Amino acid sequence: MDKFSKGLLISFLLSISVILFSNIAFGEPQWVQKPIQCAAPQEVLDRLDKDKLLPLFSAVGNARVENQMYVKPYSFFYNEDTEYWAFVEFFDTEMMCILGVGEGIDFNVAP
Repeated sequence: MDKFSKGLLISFLLSISVILFSNIAFGEPQWVQKPIQCAAPQEVLDRLDKDKLLPLFSAVGNARVENQMYVKPYSFFYNEDTEYWAFVEFFDTEMMCILGVGEGIDFNVAP
């Protein structure tokens, strides 16, 4: 094996090592805490109604609360005229949480 081939092989192995190390070192998700708004279901529904937000779709997903996983329903509410939206978690019969709100939506995800 000539000197150039050895250098090329070493560079290749070093590059692969860097890629693998970066995936191992930084690939794990981090749990963070951030504020969300929760209230009695009627209060949340009144707030959604005030902005004339209508359910666009619903789904069931997982929510981690402390060290427990729960299956919870979620809904995405949207006002086509104002383009306001809200993403809501139905936590239980006594509490709903607004996970996010915004303005503007793009249904065209093609590049």
